[in-house]
Amino acid sequence: VAFDPSPVDDAALKAEKEPYLHALARDCTQLLFNRLWALQDGQPSSRSIALPKRTTLLPREKPLPKPKPPTRWEKFAATKGIAKKKKERMVYDEDLQKWVPRYGYQRVRDMDKDWAIPAKTTDAPGSDPFEEKIKLAKDQRGRQ
Repeated sequence: VAFDPSPVDDAALKAEKEPYLHALARDCTQLLFNRLWALQDGQPSSRSIALPKRTTLLPREKPLPKPKPPTRWEKFAATKGIAKKKKERMVYDEDLQKWVPRYGYQRVRDMDKDWAIPAKTTDAPGSDPFEEKIKLAKDQRGRQ
């Protein structure tokens, strides 16, 4: 901390307020920077200065918030030993031998897995089973 022990000159302050305050601010800032550069003596010349650890703890304006009481579900989960489990975004696909997203683009249930769809005896000749599968998926999405 930098202190300016010199008293405030009331006569100069009343006579020329702005220039006096400007000079006082400049002098105090110079004192502060002199103290900061004095901390850097042991360090090589650099653009940063390692500040010392603080010695004075400042009090909080308000007290720390009290912990919220657990909800009924949290109490129940604690008694039953239920823990929240987060699903991983990527899962390992044994067929493709690589990690693929669980959902979204190139997800686990990708169309490339069904590279062969067996033909049924009830299928019309010349029909494409892949197109029928896409059409069925679109119809199911439309019903949701």
